[in-house]
Amino acid sequence: MRIGFYNYGMEVPEFRSQPRQKVPLTRRQRARNRSLYFLSMLAASALLLPTLVFAGKNSVKPVAKTAINYPAHDFHRDEKVAIAADPYDNSEKAKIFSINYAEHGFLPIFFIVTNDGDQPV
Repeated sequence: MRIGFYNYGMEVPEFRSQPRQKVPLTRRQRARNRSLYFLSMLAASALLLPTLVFAGKNSVKPVAKTAINYPAHDFHRDEKVAIAADPYDNSEKAKIFSINYAEHGFLPIFFIVTNDGDQPV
């Protein structure tokens, strides 16, 4: 069978009309399949174990108030939008985190955007 332009005139092999017969696996092939199955299950459990460990951690999410209630806020009257920043700069506020970010040189900041207008921001 010649097709011409799309495969530059190369012959296309004929396909078998009958399905291939199943050949029984050798003992070595079965052992290799079992070991691959075991290794894949071991890898999957190793990947899922941290997820289960961290899923049990109780975390407290901060509750957001309207942005104008925070000391560091910026209110735009024309757009009816307020933006606030609440830094976690003392140890009492930073207790919600499992890591002490101040020891690593980071300052966590909670950003709040309040849109009281009709248009999206």
